[in-house]
Amino acid sequence: MKLVLVTVLADRTIDPAEKSLIRRLQERFGIDSDELQRLVQELRDRNDPDALLPGDPDGRRKALRLMVVAAQIDGRITDAERAVLAKTAGRLGFDNAAFEAIVREGVAMANRYRGEGGRSVPPVESPELQRRADAIVQQIRRGISDPAALREALGELERIGTSAVVSLVRAFESYLRPPPPATLARVREAAADALGRIGDSRAVYYLATFLLMGDDEDDTNDAKLRGAVAEAIGRIVGEPFTRDSAGVAAARAWWSREGSRRYQTLIS
Repeated sequence: MKLVLVTVLADRTIDPAEKSLIRRLQERFGIDSDELQRLVQELRDRNDPDALLPGDPDGRRKALRLMVVAAQIDGRITDAERAVLAKTAGRLGFDNAAFEAIVREGVAMANRYRGEGGRSVPPVESPELQRRADAIVQQIRRGISDPAALREALGELERIGTSAVVSLVRAFESYLRPPPPATLARVREAAADALGRIGDSRAVYYLATFLLMGDDEDDTNDAKLRGAVAEAIGRIVGEPFTRDSAGVAAARAWWSREGSRRYQTLIS
């Protein structure tokens, strides 16, 4: 908590995204309002607040990773929260590559907790948002050929988060073909991209089993789609699977080695 407070208080203002992350960390770490105020006052009273930050690189990495875990534990990190985390990473001396690696580690830790020991912390879902996600997915399945419109639709699904996962998995698994010029492969690719960015571990089983179907080239299973699926799996589980044949091979090997034992939860 001191780490994020030092970061957000550096410019003497706290924007809404920073307040949101502080509230989430406060809840996750069990810090009451009085203790939070005490921490804030302690930082404001010090001439050198940075002295409270972990001094060694390993300690700073662990602290930032814990922040990522706390933000991801309900299934997703919002863009605004990610911006705060990136700002904190820069203050701690991490470049973008190191920050992305720490995010992958933290997301994987949070997803493992949610998928194994954390069953008492289910994804927070809203029927209203689920209906909205269903409507957007139907638009995509009917065929959105304009790239900008497709990006906008995916962006809204990502903002909906966990409430969009069931709709996206159904779209990914469906064999219903959209009208031309859209193709089923591109609809599935869009669904995989959105699932990867949302980061909900419930999608892993469906993405991975699709990846094991083979390498036959058709409009439902092409190289571009397989690469998108491999990258999406990597985003969710915290592995650096690239969007190419090497990433596909690595994702398949990971699933055979350990993934199939961790991610067998099905969506009812």
